[in-house]
Amino acid sequence: MTELLWIPIPFTLCALYFTIVIVTSRGFIAAPIRRVLDKEEARCRADLKVLVANCGNQATATVVQSSIDSLLAKPPPPTTPSGKKKKRSWLFESPLTTLYPDTQAMNEAKRTLVELIPADALDDYAEPLFLRLDAVDPEAAKTLREQFKSANDDASRRMLIRQVHALCQAQSENELAAELENQRIALWLAGVGLLFVFTLSLGTHAHQPSLLLGAIGGFLAPLVKINNGQRAASWGVMVLSPVGGALTAIGGLLLVRLLSDDKVNVLGPVLRDNSWEHPTTALALSLALLFGFSGRLFSKLAIAGTSQLTGSND
Repeated sequence: MTELLWIPIPFTLCALYFTIVIVTSRGFIAAPIRRVLDKEEARCRADLKVLVANCGNQATATVVQSSIDSLLAKPPPPTTPSGKKKKRSWLFESPLTTLYPDTQAMNEAKRTLVELIPADALDDYAEPLFLRLDAVDPEAAKTLREQFKSANDDASRRMLIRQVHALCQAQSENELAAELENQRIALWLAGVGLLFVFTLSLGTHAHQPSLLLGAIGGFLAPLVKINNGQRAASWGVMVLSPVGGALTAIGGLLLVRLLSDDKVNVLGPVLRDNSWEHPTTALALSLALLFGFSGRLFSKLAIAGTSQLTGSND
C-alpha cells in the first residue's frame, strides 16, 4: 500500500486540495458577498438617478453624482494587445482583499445620497435610521435624535443623518472585516499546513496512509456535526479541518509512542507497537483516523505528555 503512495500521489492530492481551498475562497466566500455588493450598487444608482431627476439644485446634484460615481468606480477590465477586453474567470473576479474596501465605498455612497433628499423629507428619511441605531446602540440613538431635533439648519441635520447612518453600518463593516480576516488566516494556515503535509509525506513514506486517514478524519468531524443537527462550522474551519487532521494524525502517533515508551509507560506496550514505528497496522491507522477526527484527543495526549516531561524534569 505504501509503495503505491509515492511522490506524485501526495503532490497531486496536496495540489488538488489547495485548488479546492482557492475555489472555496473565491466561489463560496467572496462571490456571494460580491453579488450582494453588485445588487446594492444597482439599487444605489437607481436611487441616485431618481433623486438627481427630482433635485431642484442641479449644482448639488452634479457634485453628489460625481462623488458617488467616484466611490463606486471600478478599475477597467484588462485588455489584449489589440484592445479587446479579456474575459476573466469568475474565480478571479472577487479576491477577499477587495471586498472590505468595496463595502466601505458602497456604504459611503449610500450615506452621500442624503445630500439629495429634500429638506421637508429629512425627518421621514432619518426615522428608519434612528430605529436601526436604537437596536444597535440605544444611548447613541437617543443623543443623536435629540441633536437632530434641535438642529437649526438643513446642513447640520444632513450631517447628523450621515453620522447615524455610519453608526448603523459600522457593526456590519466590523463583522465583515473580522470574517475576512479569519478567512485570510485560514487560507494561510491551510497553505502552510499543506506544505508540511507534503514534506512529511516525502520524508516518511510509511506514514502516508496515516496522513490520508487523518485528513479523512478531519473532513468527517464537521460532517458528523452537521448530520447531528449542530450548527455548521465556518468556512475557515471547514477548509482547515482536513489539513489539521492530517497533521494531528502524525503528531498523535508520535505522542502515543512517547507515552507508551518504557521510561514513561503511560499507555502500555500494545500502543507502542502500533504507533510511530509501525504506522501501517490496523490499530495505528485507526488511531490516525481518530486523531484526525478529534483535535481534543490530540490535545489531551499532548497535555499528558507535557505533564510527564515536566514531572521527570522536576
